[in-house]
Amino acid sequence: MTNKKLILFIVLSIIPFVALAHGEEALLTLLIIPVSIIIFFIFISIYKASARQKTVLTVVYWLTLLLTFICIDILPYHDNMSLINGCLAFVPFICMLIAGVIYNRLSERN
Repeated sequence: MTNKKLILFIVLSIIPFVALAHGEEALLTLLIIPVSIIIFFIFISIYKASARQKTVLTVVYWLTLLLTFICIDILPYHDNMSLINGCLAFVPFICMLIAGVIYNRLSERN
């Protein structure tokens, strides 16, 4: 075979596999988790607060992430894909921010 025929054969043999590939939705969910954790670590390292407040926010984040996993574990993935991805991406971070606001207000009173 010449090089052009070999390249054409390889390209044509790959096309059906690309067209039949499904499951990229599951990969999105798997990528949301590490990206969320990386954003959390960046936020916690930039955020100017005491070590105690950072510890509280870290515990709240990890507990919320764990509880989110437990709550969405019972949901069928295909029917609730957007809900699952949204919960994994936003719920732990929002709960951490709310805990930070509550912590600041309680520390201002004392």
